[in-house]
Amino acid sequence: MAEAVIALKELNFKVSVDSLNTDDLLTAGRAGADYLLSLTEKTLWIADEVASTPVLIPAKPHSLPSLYRAIEACIKAGKPFIADAILDPIHFGFTNSIVRYQKLRKKYPEIPNHDGYR
Repeated sequence: MAEAVIALKELNFKVSVDSLNTDDLLTAGRAGADYLLSLTEKTLWIADEVASTPVLIPAKPHSLPSLYRAIEACIKAGKPFIADAILDPIHFGFTNSIVRYQKLRKKYPEIPNHDGYR
């Protein structure tokens, strides 16, 4: 993985790595990945080890409180991040995921979301 990240960075690509495996995320971050996806309050320590921007998700599916705790930790540390409440596919609860997303935006209107916009 490190070789792939390095090669893409040498070609001036933005690189993001999405994994629930902490070793993969650390490897990618140390190789220069721009974004590390799927960090939770439990794996947020990885953001302290690398310069990559973490993309935060709930620790448990649909758990906004866990996402809020991760957001608050990044804000307190002054660490840039992107928050993703995770939009589910239509047949897996899309409407409820829109409601979660709206709650996230209402509670934190100034933070970047999954597409980088406020």
